[in-house]
Amino acid sequence: SSRPTILKVIIDCLLIIVSIYAFRSELKSGLKSIFNKKTLLSIFVGFIVILIIQAVSSAILSNLLSVQSPVAILQSLMLKKYPIYMIFLMLIFSPIVEEITFRSCFRSIISNKFVFVGLSSVIYAVLSMMSALEMSSSLLYLIPSILNAVIYSVLYLKRDNIVEPIILHFLVNLWALIAYFSLI
Repeated sequence: SSRPTILKVIIDCLLIIVSIYAFRSELKSGLKSIFNKKTLLSIFVGFIVILIIQAVSSAILSNLLSVQSPVAILQSLMLKKYPIYMIFLMLIFSPIVEEITFRSCFRSIISNKFVFVGLSSVIYAVLSMMSALEMSSSLLYLIPSILNAVIYSVLYLKRDNIVEPIILHFLVNLWALIAYFSLI
């Protein structure tokens, strides 16, 4: 939510490098199976489910609360001010660092599948929406973010491949960028 300084960009890039390096073997093995039909189908189904969740929750919440999602508002403001940095965040940083952190790291320390899905999804949603929630008094906007994270977590659990939620996260963010740029 703040101006991207050179230091912040450097730190973001270092986080990506460290994440990729630390999980290089998991990423490498995940990339090997990415082009099989089951993998592509899983990503496609996850993408469609997330689009439905976003469309339904957006329609319900915007009518119920008579205000646009604070995340959409914040992303729109940031994209207008810092388009290159936001594209970097949405298409590279977030899918890689967030999925490695909230799926792979959390799964390595939480053995219970239900606790893993619930805890990683709620913490992901709260942390990824903190800046946006300062703009809105409604915690209801956490619901679609939690549901998206549940899809990422379940995909990771079912397929045991961190690359799949990374690609899904990338596609969801790419869709949001396409929607944003098609409206301006």
